[in-house]
Amino acid sequence: MSCPTYALPAPPIPLAYLGSTERKKMAIDISAKLLNDKKVIAALQDLSNDKVDKAIKSGISSAARGAKKHIAGGLKAGGLNLKSTRIKAGLEDPKIRNGGNSAFIWASQDPVTANSYGVKQNRRGLGVTFYKGERKTIKRGFIAKVCH
Repeated sequence: MSCPTYALPAPPIPLAYLGSTERKKMAIDISAKLLNDKKVIAALQDLSNDKVDKAIKSGISSAARGAKKHIAGGLKAGGLNLKSTRIKAGLEDPKIRNGGNSAFIWASQDPVTANSYGVKQNRRGLGVTFYKGERKTIKRGFIAKVCH
């Protein structure tokens, strides 16, 4: 009979700890500059305000759909030793607000456990790599095996 293993939650680490008691908000500003493209400038002048608003809302919605991937990529590029699927699981789907003029992505309140960081039991405690290349030992830490 195999027993499931459970590791204690890792101590909160800044940036690595996706959950908290408060929701975190990230703002992304998008700006564009036209460099003397006469066809584009003429096409923009022909648009009505309704079409411009619709185009802005569509652009924000499109950018929000790919935000989880970019957040996960940014955290991994910073050296965080978590799988992208675990990072994305800690992020909620984008919420469009203000009539489509802004989008919010909330981080969940679930803590990241040591198992997500690839914990290994050793003689001194738990060996955990929070950031790539930085192995830490949590003294007297242990992995609990629960058998029913």
